[in-house]
Amino acid sequence: MLRDGKETIEVRYYISSLAMGVKQFARAVRVIGYRKCLHWVLDMTYREDESRIRDEALRENFAWLNRFTLSLLKQHPTARASS
Repeated sequence: MLRDGKETIEVRYYISSLAMGVKQFARAVRVIGYRKCLHWVLDMTYREDESRIRDEALRENFAWLNRFTLSLLKQHPTARASS
């Protein structure tokens, strides 16, 4: 990671009782990190946490639609330039 033009190293420690290999554990940690980031973007962009939709099917449809439009936005050529 670069911070103020200098490379930094970030160390994280995890405690788990799961019996799995290092590669499998690292993959699981990355997936969790991605999901946290995705949830934050969805909440900030679409205000999902403030949604008043109570019907379960409708709520799932809107969640799918939000993820779909976010995917389209990320694929737009100017998406990388604004990050």
